Order: sequence, then C-alpha cells, then structure tokens
Amino acid sequence: MKLLKYRVTKFRSVQDSGWIDLDLVNALLGENESGKTNLLLPLWKLKPAADGEINLLSDAPRNEYTDIRELPDDKKPIFITALFECTDYESSVIAKIANCDKSWTKLIKISRRFDGKYFILFPNANLTKSIAKKPIVEELSRIKTNIESIEPNKTDVRLKSIFIEKLDDSLKQINDYPDTINKGQIEIVIEIIDGIDVTKASKTGGFIKEKEDLVLHITSMRDELNKQSPDNNEDARKKALELIPTFIYYSNYGNLDSSIYLPQVIANIGRTDIGPKEMSKSRTLKVLFEFVKLKPEEILALGKDFASGTNPNASQIEQKSEEKKERNVLLDSAGAGLTKAFAKWWNQGNYIFRFVADGDYFRIWVSDSLRTEPIELENRSTGLQWFFSFFLVFLNEKNDTHYGSILLLDEPGITLHPMAQKDLFKFFEALSVDNQIIYTTHSPFLMDSNKLDQVKAVYIDEIGYSCVSSDLRARANHGNESEQKAIFPVHSALGLSISDVLFIGCKILLVEGPSDQYYFSSIKNVLISKKILSPSHELLFLPAGGTKGIKSTCKILSYDEENYPNIILDGDTSGKQTKASLLSELYSGKENKIHLISDFCNISDAEVEDFIDTTFLKHIISRYFRGQDDFIDLYNDKEAIVPQIKKYIVASKIDVPDGWKVEIAREYKRKMLIGTNVDNIPQERINMWEALFNKWLENS
Repeated sequence: MKLLKYRVTKFRSVQDSGWIDLDLVNALLGENESGKTNLLLPLWKLKPAADGEINLLSDAPRNEYTDIRELPDDKKPIFITALFECTDYESSVIAKIANCDKSWTKLIKISRRFDGKYFILFPNANLTKSIAKKPIVEELSRIKTNIESIEPNKTDVRLKSIFIEKLDDSLKQINDYPDTINKGQIEIVIEIIDGIDVTKASKTGGFIKEKEDLVLHITSMRDELNKQSPDNNEDARKKALELIPTFIYYSNYGNLDSSIYLPQVIANIGRTDIGPKEMSKSRTLKVLFEFVKLKPEEILALGKDFASGTNPNASQIEQKSEEKKERNVLLDSAGAGLTKAFAKWWNQGNYIFRFVADGDYFRIWVSDSLRTEPIELENRSTGLQWFFSFFLVFLNEKNDTHYGSILLLDEPGITLHPMAQKDLFKFFEALSVDNQIIYTTHSPFLMDSNKLDQVKAVYIDEIGYSCVSSDLRARANHGNESEQKAIFPVHSALGLSISDVLFIGCKILLVEGPSDQYYFSSIKNVLISKKILSPSHELLFLPAGGTKGIKSTCKILSYDEENYPNIILDGDTSGKQTKASLLSELYSGKENKIHLISDFCNISDAEVEDFIDTTFLKHIISRYFRGQDDFIDLYNDKEAIVPQIKKYIVASKIDVPDGWKVEIAREYKRKMLIGTNVDNIPQERINMWEALFNKWLENS
C-alpha cells in the first residue's frame, strides 16, 4: 500500500498544512525550528509501529490547548488525514468483505482525532442512484430483433408472440421515463420480463437463451443500484485499518561503542526499563548480532575459561581450545560478511570490519585502505558510526519489523560528510523499494536536484504557524525570510546559489535529461559553425531529470509567472502528457514556450534521438553495442529510433549498462566537433534544427 498524500491540522505549530503529495522518497526541507518534525509526528501517531501515543498536552496547539481539552471527545479536532492507494490484492480483500467492486476500495482515506478515534472512507465508492435508460432500451431492442428473426416450431409459436408483446410493454414503460431510471423503475421492467414463461419452450428454439441473456443484462444493472458503500461496512473499515502500513519514527539511531560487555548485552536485549539512549544501543546491538548471524550467548559461552581452581585434563583442554578456535572463526566470518554488505552502501572508503572477543568483551575494529591499522569503532568518525548504526537497523529489519512500514526520519545524517550524505540518499532510494520514506533535512546533499518534485519547503508564516509547500519558486522569490531560508538548500543542490549572476543575459531551454543536453549543445555548435546562428546571448540547455522534474525545475528558474523558460519535450506519450499538464496550469496561455520534438520532424512520437542526424547516429549505436554495423541494416527511418534500439537490444541479447543513452549522446557530441562530420549533415536536417532554434529564441 502506498501513501499518496496527507494533511496535518491543529497539531502543535501546524494549523493546516494542506495536502502534501508524496513520492517513494520525500524531503521536508526547512531551517531549524520551522516545524519539520511537527509534520512527521502526526503521521507516526496515525498508526505507530511502536510508542507514538497521542498526548494532548504536547500535541495540541499551545494557544488552543485549553479550548480543545474542554471539548467532549466527539468534538475534538482531527489532527491527521491520509490518503492511501491499495494494491490489487488489498483492494480485492476489502471489496470482498464489503461486497462491492474492487475499484471502490482502491483508495482509503483515514483520519484520526485527538481522542484516538479513526474515520475511514473510500473516496472511489461510487454509489449509483440511477442509471441511463438508453442501454436498457438498446438491449431490449436487440433482443426483440433477435426474437423476430426466429422461425419458431409449433411448440414456440405462441411463445414468440408473448415474448414480443412483453418486450413492447417493457419498451413502452421505459420510454415513459426520463433519461435516467431508478431502482424501482427497473424493478417494474424486470417484473414484465419475468412474465415471459419459457419453462415449456423447446430447448433448441433459441427463446430460452434470449431470455437468459436479457435477464442477466437487466439484473446486472439493478445490482449496480443495490450496491452499498464500503464506508458503511464496519468490517471493511476494520480491514482497511489493519492493512494500512505502520509508521516508524526515528530520531535517535543508537551509535555503538567499540567495546561491548556481553553479559550486559544479553541482559539488556528486550528490556523496557532502561533509558532511551541505552535502549537505542541495545536495539542496534541486537540487530548487529542478528545481521551477522551471531548469538551473544554462544560467543560468551565459547570464550569462557576454566573456573579458578579447576584442574582440567588433556581432553578438556583440547575441547576448550576447539571452542575458542570456533569462536574466532565465527567472528572472522561475521566480520567478512559485514564488510562485504557495508561496501555496497558506503562509498567513502574501503572499510574492513573485524570482530574480536576477549573474555566477556566483544570489540569492533575498523580499518581501511588508507589507514590499514585497526582502530576501535568509537574512535572513527561520528559520521561513520552513525551510518554504520543506521545501515544495520534498516537493512536487517526491513523484512521484519520494518516490512512495508513507512519510515519517518528526523534529521538523518547530520554528522555525515556531504559526499556521505549523497550515499545516504542513495541508501534511501534502495530502501524505498519496500518502504516509503519521509525525512526532514536542511542539507542540499540529501536531495537529488533531478527530483525536486520530492522536496517540500517548510517555513513559518507571518502568524507563526508552520507551513509546507511544493511551490519552490514562490518560496524562493516572493516568500518571507523563513521561506527563503527554507529554499536555500535547493538553490545549492541545483548549483543556483549564484543564479542571479549566472543567468543574466542567458537564453535557457529546459530539456528532459543530460542526453538532450548533449544533443542540443551539438546542434548549437553546428549552427554557429555554419553561421546560421549568431546568438547575442549565451544559450543554456538545463536538464530537469525527466518529465517528472520539469514543473519543479522551471519554477525554480523563474522569477515570476511571465518569466518561465522555454521547454523542449519528446513527442512520446510522456512528453505529450507533460505538455498538456503544463498548459492546464503553469503555462496556461503560454503554448508558444513549450515545444515537442515531433513538431519539427515527420515522426509522430519522435524523441530527441530522432531530431538529430540519425544517419550519423546509427553508426555510433552499432559501434557502441556490438562493434559492427548490424543495427544499420535494421534501422527504419520512418519510425522512432529509440524503440528500434530497445527491440534490437532484446533481440540481440545484449547486456547494456544503465545510462547508455547518455553515453551515446556524449559520443555523438564528441564526434560532431570533427569538421568532416559537420560538413556531411543533410541540409534537410539543418533546416529542421534552424526552425526549432528560431522558434525558441523568438519566444524567449
């Protein structure tokens, strides 16, 4: 189940957040004390995996606490509302309980009040109070035509005339109704049809089947009117609440000490009467031992020496030696396994973990390629310790306590180096396959500049309430001081902290991705070299990270609604849908600023690869994939080239790396700098490029 969006109302510093749309990974970005945590805690309290109790004294807005406390429970305000999208299986389970169509249970809207009561609705439930009469008229007429065409045998002669008579009665009855009919009116039609007695009809005459078809069709329409909303089904609501994922809130990640006293570990695991810091460490230690498949009791037992005063024989001494040897092998194996797993996620050094047991103590030593001597974990950087603990908890528990849960992470990775924060973001994306993630941050390194739609700005309004917005441009250019501080990391992530200087006198064309950037830079160079283009301003091609990032990026680049950049999109389905979406909202009345590749070439679903010199490109593609010219023989210049490439890859069973389109674009740009290649570009292609550039520059 996926959380699509949520809304916080009357919770601490948040009066009304409005709907917050979500992706798999989501960042709440803002300065300290802007209220980011207050947008995580209500979700946690919607359905906490652990703890997360509602505390009116802490959770109600301070200036409204007295009023809310005095309200009866059924009048206390709702503080959280969330909209979830079910999987097909989940919607089917609920629909079966509610006896309704599964499309009705695809969405679940759940709210919770300060007294703990839940309110559950199914927004897709579409109760039909009336249906159009036209389909019924058409079905009755169709059956009548069929009956009239039947040549009855002697048994069915009388039945045919009765059948037609009843159908005429039904049609007359329906024609007296308006354009729609209700349940009672359709019951009258069913009663007339029931008057057609086919019990004595011949089995081969066709009348029995015609009545069965008619009854099935009409009763199915009546059944639509009989459906009850799952909103009113208590069992369906209970099942919905059971199926929605739990929320796990983390702000303390339990950094480990390097020297661990095993008897204390064994005693503390599972205890609830210790402080939060010790409990967090205990949890992380438990996870560590589970992850490396060690049992602290076994490690402790295998390392025990003979009791003082005992006089072991040779056999006992040998057995004790074997036990300590086994312990060392177990620890070495566990350290090697952890080293291998950790290397997949941490790119800030080649770390080697070694576990050593000394009597009742268990120690973690760490070395790397630059500092080969082992150093205790607690004497390594705080950032490494933090990521190590975070890595253990989430990677080990994702299939257990965290399975399917939504993770709420408060200021993760604040002690990490910026490059390590980028690794942490990659770790988030990997975790999000199984767990949606919402995290708070003020770091530009914990976001992807190609995915700004994942970022929400959190700021304080003039009254002092916490607010959240996905309109990053408005926050950056027209907001108050808190709004501008909230959005500053986005400028940094985009490399736009000096954007006022960088973009002065520049013409910007927003493109979908880096491959588009390479191709259009190549085209610009060709047009300038041929003296077709003599720009008076620098021409910049900025990638938005795909169609999904177009809207957010163009907002950041603009100072106001009249200054949005020109956009070039592929002519495929995604590009056309993005254009339609932009024209309906952001670019309303600015159609001349959005261009489709397909508008400039004769392929209806053309992508950027179809816009460049494909005669030249197909040679690069063949060399890139196979080192031979077999793709050239298969290429059809009347069809889009990218689907042909993908088909060629599958048919040829070629193992291609991620980012192959960018690699091909980079090679194209490199070879286009060679003069002989520029000279061989067909004039028709040059004219096509000139037309697009002219249209862009005319509307900039």
